[in-house]
Amino acid sequence: MKRSIKWGRHSSYALASIVAVVAVVCQANAFPPTQAPPSIHGKSLTATINPDGSYTLTQVSSTSAVLRASVEASVNDEILSSSAYPQHKTIESDFHDQFGAGRELIVTHTGLPGKPTLICTLRLYADQPWGDITVEVHNTTDKPIIIQAIRTIQAAAPSLIDLGGPASADASSRTATAKTAHSSPSTTSAMLPRNASRRWISAHL
Repeated sequence: MKRSIKWGRHSSYALASIVAVVAVVCQANAFPPTQAPPSIHGKSLTATINPDGSYTLTQVSSTSAVLRASVEASVNDEILSSSAYPQHKTIESDFHDQFGAGRELIVTHTGLPGKPTLICTLRLYADQPWGDITVEVHNTTDKPIIIQAIRTIQAAAPSLIDLGGPASADASSRTATAKTAHSSPSTTSAMLPRNASRRWISAHL
């Protein structure tokens, strides 16, 4: 015995509704495409911006991190760390100066009400085994601020720096780097008017 099925207008509408529901469910459960964190490559180093706004340096010949750190500034006797800001906008571009050409990442940390903007620039040279870090405090508040310090390398112990050598050698490097991490651009405080900026460039990476 054969049973035939007739599709009428209402059946077509029902089928279309089922397909639409299935499509909506599949779309709702779909995962967004994975986006790689912003990174640049130099002759010897790779710099990557992490989701929390910190940066990681790795050697080109290795996958292990040499350094993971954030930037910060002491403003009005308050420590403002880049990781405390909710928004981290990153722009990648080319640069060229007297030392050569390379790539740079400019990270703008914003979103803290009543706090200035922190801008971190990481540069790596294509033909040089080093780069540099620049941190800028831009006063986006409605009144002047006092800057006590700007720090380009603020790393957390115990893994402050890892050069891949003996533990004793890396320990010495960690101590030296820790002192550098808390250095200030000057020994006196500076007042920063509205819409003004102050910049501090660290030693070469």
